[in-house]
Amino acid sequence: MKALEKLDDLLEGFVRMEHGPAGCALKAVRGQEIIYEGYKGYADEKVGKLIGPGTVYRMYSCTKVVTAAAAMLLLERGKMLLDDPVSRYLPEYGDLTWCRYTGNNMISLEKTSAMTIRHLLTMTSGFTYDGIHNTTQQETKRVLEEMNREGGASTREFARRLAQVPLLFKPGTHWNYGLGLDVLGAVIEVISGMPFGEFLKKEFFEPLEMRHTAFFIEEIPEEKLAVMYRYAGEKRVPNLTEEFKFHSSYQLQSGGGGLLSTVEDMSHFARMLAKGGLWKGKRILGKRTIELMSRNQLHGEALEDFRRTHRYGWGFMAGCGYGLGVKTVTDMAESGCMVNQGAFSWAGAAGTLLWADPENDLSFVYAHQLMPDNREEYCHPRLLNVIYGLLEDK
Repeated sequence: MKALEKLDDLLEGFVRMEHGPAGCALKAVRGQEIIYEGYKGYADEKVGKLIGPGTVYRMYSCTKVVTAAAAMLLLERGKMLLDDPVSRYLPEYGDLTWCRYTGNNMISLEKTSAMTIRHLLTMTSGFTYDGIHNTTQQETKRVLEEMNREGGASTREFARRLAQVPLLFKPGTHWNYGLGLDVLGAVIEVISGMPFGEFLKKEFFEPLEMRHTAFFIEEIPEEKLAVMYRYAGEKRVPNLTEEFKFHSSYQLQSGGGGLLSTVEDMSHFARMLAKGGLWKGKRILGKRTIELMSRNQLHGEALEDFRRTHRYGWGFMAGCGYGLGVKTVTDMAESGCMVNQGAFSWAGAAGTLLWADPENDLSFVYAHQLMPDNREEYCHPRLLNVIYGLLEDK
């Protein structure tokens, strides 16, 4: 079976599988060669609109890779250091507390040492997402719901409000997936002196020819946006619960999950990372900068926390460590996939995936729009095995 046929068959299988996406897309590039570009199924089932090269997706946490790269750009320009305290740029972060659990169903709020830029990038800040399982999640939920009732807030105001939430742990001591990259967006605004989205546009989107990438629907052709789906029993139906976040009236340019983009646009960004920071001969980001970004940064308890995610719900993360805004492959055998050590990536809540492998000069971007239960645990490892399996034929 030829390469085109193998990946066609795989993507068609994703669309046909039980509780699968309505449509999906993949673009994989090695060197100067497009290994595969394919679009299967529907962007909008109701009107029969097919997925295509111009389809726009909610990239969700693939945004984190872009935000991390923006911070690294400031690092290589000498604008900040990884171990700078966040309070140097956001003064309200000089008075944070964290939750010490006392063992008698009570907590003690304690003052914390400085939270740093590195803590934000490595998910060791003590931030969580919203939830119900601990005080930090509950308070984060309260802050976000309050902001939503008000119709949103700016990136800087979001960071200001989040500083009021007691952290899950003392920064640097553990790993927990959370809102650190959203706060980093506010840091980038302060350092650059421009709105976060404008900085990304100037430094990445324009030079990388990412013409359909932005935070808000008003900045792209709205008719190109794929429908977000969910399952109600056995029926696939539109999921409209978070659409308000992608309108400019909401204001927040979420560095942790807010970008809209096409597979084509994001493949330009992934290609640049895989090429050591080059795009069409122009230097966008330093090669050593990307090497630092993609090195595992976790040790001790924080690394053990990350490894637990492999065992309890995120099995597709096995064999990886966590760098600066990205997961990075550290052990091919443990991963269970035919991937290369040092390759790095991150995925999004609706099923998107951005992958870069500088050693093999390989990059790919995959997208579908299904949330919750996005089927990434099924789709993403299979994509990796088929794509890497094709390299032997090249």
